[in-house]
Formats: sequence, structure tokens, C-alpha cells
Amino acid sequence: VSILAVFAMALALTAGVAATEISSTAVYINGVLANDGVAIYPGDTIAVKVVFTVENPISTATDYDHYLNDVTVKAELNGYNDDVSQKVFVGRTLEGKTYTKTLSLKVPYDLKDDSSDAAEIVVSIEGENNGVDFTADDTIVSVEVQRVPYDASIMSVS
Repeated sequence: VSILAVFAMALALTAGVAATEISSTAVYINGVLANDGVAIYPGDTIAVKVVFTVENPISTATDYDHYLNDVTVKAELNGYNDDVSQKVFVGRTLEGKTYTKTLSLKVPYDLKDDSSDAAEIVVSIEGENNGVDFTADDTIVSVEVQRVPYDASIMSVS
């Protein structure tokens, strides 16, 4: 077998493979579209809603290949000593369909003497198709963790 024949066979096998993409990923924090500058408070449990669409599955050779398997979504709050993350299983996703998952993150009390501190929420999406692992580009959202404002509560009345 000539080396040219081996090269031609390898090229033919990879010609039908397209890159998988996760398109139109959107992240919402407590129901608000998370553009940079969202404020959160220590001690709160925040809802991180991730909306994504699967486009161009890895292999389009058969009808069975128009999906990703074992898809997971992970949200992680970076900027703290503690590991603040949650990962949820989505399962099989189909080409061109939009999926939504909501994750919960507990914001730690690490502000010390600062009135606010910058942090990031990193969202990652992973899956596989026909034995090929897939990882989407991370979506990173900057957030501002603010000290809880003064809470004037009446403790007792005599």
C-alpha cells in the first residue's frame, strides 16, 4: 500500500467531520441577562440559568450522529478560596435545538474589610459524539460581590 493511498483514505475519513459548536450561549443571573457588571451578595444562593444551542454535530454521516451525548453544564464562581461550583447532566442534545439548565451557586462570605470585590462566573459545556469528546469555549461573566447593606431589624419591643 502506497503512502499516498493511506493519506487519501485518512483525508476521506475526515472530510465528513464538521466542528461542533455551541451557539448563542446566554447566561442569566437571578433572571437578569448577565452582562458584565451584575451585582451579587455574600451568603446569597444565586440562580445561574444557561441557555445554549447545539450546531454542526461532530459527525454528520448518519441520522444517529446529529446530537451530542452525555452533555453536562457547569457553573463555577471564581475568585474565592472555596470551590463554588455546580455541574448538571443534560444528556443527549439534538442539532439545532435550544436547551436550558439552571444551576445554583452559594456566594461565600469572603469580603473581609472590602465593600465589594470582583469575581467571575465561568460556564462550561461538555459532551461527546461517536467517541469524540467535545468542550465548548467557556462563557465568562464578571460579577461584583457587594457587602450586604445594613439591615435595620427590630429585635424586640418592650
